[in-house]
This record gives sequence, C-alpha cells and structure tokens, in this order.
Amino acid sequence: DEEAAQEVLHLNPPPGRRYGDCWDTAKHPDDLKPMAEVATAAFATGATSWQQEFRCIDGHGRVHTFMQAASIETLVHGHWHVATVNTDITDRVTVEEALRTSEERLSTIFHLSPTAICIVRASDNRFIDANEAFINGTGYTREEIIGHTPAELRLWNDDAEREAIVR
Repeated sequence: DEEAAQEVLHLNPPPGRRYGDCWDTAKHPDDLKPMAEVATAAFATGATSWQQEFRCIDGHGRVHTFMQAASIETLVHGHWHVATVNTDITDRVTVEEALRTSEERLSTIFHLSPTAICIVRASDNRFIDANEAFINGTGYTREEIIGHTPAELRLWNDDAEREAIVR
C-alpha cells in the first residue's frame, strides 16, 4: 500500500513515476551491493526466503533502517515471484545504539575508575567482574577472582565486617 508506505518513508516521486519506483533510488548507497548479494545468494541456492536490514534516505534526508523479509516462489527455471515486506525498525536501531553507547560508557567508567569496584552475582555471591583497582588491591589475578566468592578468596578477615558493608 503506497499511501501507508509514504507515511513511513517520505519520498517524492517525479511526475509519471510511482512511489514504489523510488525505493531503489532511496536505498543507502552503502547497502546496495550487500542487498544484491543476499538476494543473489538466495536465488543461487534455491532458498525460499531471505531477511536483511538496509537503510533508505527519505525525501527530507533522514535515514531510516528497515528489516526486509522476502519470500521467493520459483515460477520456472530462472524466473521467480518475490514478495517483500519492509518494516521500519529505525526506532529500535536508535534505541539499541543508545544502549550500546551507554554500556560502553559505563564499562569505561567501571574499568578505568581508580576506586576498587567489583560485581558480585546476588544468587551465589560469585564475582562476575572486577576492575583493575580491585584486582590490584587484592593481589589476585582476574582469573583467580572471577567465578569465586569473597569467602573462597578470604578477602574478609571478619565476616561481620563484610556483612556491615554489604548492607
């Protein structure tokens, strides 16, 4: 449905051309070759479908990311009917990128902090990560710490002292 698609990806077809004709020119130049390779491989192997992500640039210059699900029906040797559904996943991709950036920032802070920091799994009290300051402060290597409990490593002289800090 071209009208519904136009709501998602604003393209301005020239006079005499349909909205669907604009998709090829809207595809991001860096995605054209990989998209063709996915389709070619599907045809060459006799696959009945393919999925891929690609980007398009709308009439306002904004980049949209789409997930394409294609279904291939072989008509006769060398001729196919291909139906595609292109779903705008721009919001999801944007959120995933923001999450990745946030995780990288947190990881940098964690690992470069001069303060000793460790992460202990609540369910079994085992270390799952520790920064360099923590490792240097204990005298153990990362490999000796990860997967063990503070009790196994005898990091506390007094269990009551540990309980007071944990609370």
